[in-house]
Amino acid sequence: MTTTSDEPDVSAHGLSRLSLWSATQAPQRFPALSTDLSVDVAIVGAGITGITAAAHIAGSGRTVAVLEARRVGQGTTGHATGNLYALVDEYLHTLAKKWGDDHVSAIVQSRIRAINAIEQNVAAFHLDCQFSRQPMALYSTTYALSESHDIEAEYHAAIRAGLDARMTNDLPLPFIVKKAMVVRNQAQFHPLRYVQQLAAAIHSQQCRIHEESAVVDIDEKNGVVNTAAHTVRAVPFAVATYAR
Repeated sequence: MTTTSDEPDVSAHGLSRLSLWSATQAPQRFPALSTDLSVDVAIVGAGITGITAAAHIAGSGRTVAVLEARRVGQGTTGHATGNLYALVDEYLHTLAKKWGDDHVSAIVQSRIRAINAIEQNVAAFHLDCQFSRQPMALYSTTYALSESHDIEAEYHAAIRAGLDARMTNDLPLPFIVKKAMVVRNQAQFHPLRYVQQLAAAIHSQQCRIHEESAVVDIDEKNGVVNTAAHTVRAVPFAVATYAR
């Protein structure tokens, strides 16, 4: 069956290979943190999660500082699939057995809201990131009973979670599909363009975005985020980064 992954593409020597997104997006730079700051909210990590959260928080009138160890969007985001799904990497029906349908529905609905938020940002800030609504398909090309069972179970779990799903064996693919589940109204986009263009649109005195500003310590009790040279005071703060 098809699988997806948003993990960075790492070579045998531990070096990330250039992604399609990096190869098709002109570099955009943001200044390193050069002074101590005091803001309403500090965000660690300038990927999809961090920059989208920063846009939302700044839009509510609060001041934000986003601290990125390297470059905006060049971590996990720069190596993502470009697909936006309400489903998760682990099967919904597997999660439902462990946590129950209510928890699975909450996860799915939160992911739907996240996709909608990205779509709203694309429209509000006129982002040229190739965002489009597309169906998502989970399919099997074999008669394996285990795969057939998983697809059927996932379909029923998706319906219970409120998704617009259907079963089929007819997909526009150049090979025979034995069984498939299609979920309508998912999405795809150019993640690096989205993040860098949104970051450029919101970067201001109210929403400061700083690259090459790795966080070395977080003092949760006192609301202090430390880089090697400077301090950002903020309550609350959010960590939105893929730790390696």
